[in-house]
Amino acid sequence: MGNAATARKGDPENVKAFLAQAKEDFIKKWEDPISNNAGLDDFDRIKTLGTGSFGRVMLVQHKSTKGFYAMKILDKQKVVKLKQVEHTLNEKRILQAINFPFLVRLEYSFKDNSNLYMVLEFVTGGEMFSHLRRIGRFSEPHSRFYAAQIVLAFEYLHSLDLIYRDLKPENLLIDSQGYLKVSSPQGGPLW
Repeated sequence: MGNAATARKGDPENVKAFLAQAKEDFIKKWEDPISNNAGLDDFDRIKTLGTGSFGRVMLVQHKSTKGFYAMKILDKQKVVKLKQVEHTLNEKRILQAINFPFLVRLEYSFKDNSNLYMVLEFVTGGEMFSHLRRIGRFSEPHSRFYAAQIVLAFEYLHSLDLIYRDLKPENLLIDSQGYLKVSSPQGGPLW
């Protein structure tokens, strides 16, 4: 049962091997974080997507690649005043180190004199909350489909010894193909 020729994709051994490799990759990125890999001048700001305790999230377009991203702009003074410096730095390190299909990725990060910038993958479908409000409730097959993705995302995070503390429809985004992405919430402890 343990050899690769007889193992199937969903076998527990394959899952364990995947999670072990994922943890190894995470630790490498955690121990050697990337910093300031872009600048504000690299992006065109398009519109505000939302606001939070420490700042706002804007839809931006990378000038050279033309890719769209969600830029989280955090006011340094507010972060310090609300004693969230350590949390914010941990959030950035975690987001730059995780790599899983159902979690929003950090693509770029940088800072200036006033703000911290986290440029995240832009998920086009919007919040699950908006979809739920519009249609009332999901069918049972849809609910199972989404629940399975949340379970997989949490299994990945838990294998990294991370706990996500703000699961709610506002923090679940739906991509253009209908899959979920667990996002980083606006303000408050996340991990």
